[in-house]
Amino acid sequence: MPEVPAHLEYRLPDLGEGMSEAEVLRWTVAVGDHVTRDQIVVHVQTDKAEVELPVPAAGTITALGAAEGDMVPVGGLLLALAIDDAAVGTAAPAKPQHAPAGPAPQAAPPVRKLAKDLGVDLATVAGTGPDGRVTANDVRAAAGGETTPAPTPTPVAAPAGTRAPLRGIRRAMARNMAEAWRQVPHISLFDEIDARPLLAAHRAARDTQPELTLTAFFVRAAVIALHDVPVLNAGFDATAEEMLLHDACHVGIAAATDAGLVVPVLRDAHTLDVPALGTRVNEITAAARAGHLTPALLDGATFTITNFGTEGGRFATPIVRPPQVAILGFGAAKVRPIVDGDAVIAAPALPISLSADHRVVDGHDATTFLERVGELLSDPGLLRGPEDH
Repeated sequence: MPEVPAHLEYRLPDLGEGMSEAEVLRWTVAVGDHVTRDQIVVHVQTDKAEVELPVPAAGTITALGAAEGDMVPVGGLLLALAIDDAAVGTAAPAKPQHAPAGPAPQAAPPVRKLAKDLGVDLATVAGTGPDGRVTANDVRAAAGGETTPAPTPTPVAAPAGTRAPLRGIRRAMARNMAEAWRQVPHISLFDEIDARPLLAAHRAARDTQPELTLTAFFVRAAVIALHDVPVLNAGFDATAEEMLLHDACHVGIAAATDAGLVVPVLRDAHTLDVPALGTRVNEITAAARAGHLTPALLDGATFTITNFGTEGGRFATPIVRPPQVAILGFGAAKVRPIVDGDAVIAAPALPISLSADHRVVDGHDATTFLERVGELLSDPGLLRGPEDH
């Protein structure tokens, strides 16, 4: 029979239900402490619950394998133990030849502790769990106590309706948005400005350019503000932990189509004035709605603008699409109470929403950018041409 080792490495056991790791919540022992077999030494948090783990042998702790707050994978070292001298070298007692040795009972650490507390020998308990695993109910039954009946699920009728699988743009959008939300720790800010000067400038510009939309003004304000706060016009490489500050502003323009949301790219937006931006916005959004976007029109955005106000919305939390680090959104300009000097009046107000990647953009940068955009749109005369920028 093998001898008991002088040292033992106690590793995180598989506590079931597909667990791959657990967080060390708190240690109840320290290096140098003497422990007895089945003494609780650590509390860990799985994705389901907090679990107390007992040590499998008596001895002195020589090392802790993780600090409180650390994530430990299944099989990762929890602690090292110098086994008590009395146990070292002691072979396990031999089984009678006429009674073949059976496998050690399978039970999770909390179940083993319950058995110890109730004075139940696990070797005498027939497990009813998966693969013969001994459950807490098995231990309670062996101790003569009441078991906890498993809840009987109540059948629920599936709701009526038609299943519609996501395909094409909508499937890509679903995957991309879910991945973006998973990757990016978002910070979102909101503001609302008096829209009267902007709407007046828009009406005047449409006298000579009837197809001009407010989006052209939004893009121009954004590229000026990006010049002032360039960190929002950056790309972030999370693997290399590097930030790339772009020399140019290539602005993605979110466009709703019958097939789903697409974001064509208006390249070199920083080189164009409001009328030229209006022409380019109309060209790329028309191509998007006609389904004529080429890969070149969809790649390379350094910043994104979404005008959800065309649908009547007010505020939103736009989702940042990495490697970009920011997205600017505009709601519908509607009559609301606004401050005009010392008075509160009813006038059109423009809602503005900004989301940014908080790994790169801090609150100061985000606030400075959003306030600059609001300042520019509140005074459209500041949206000068690029040659004056």
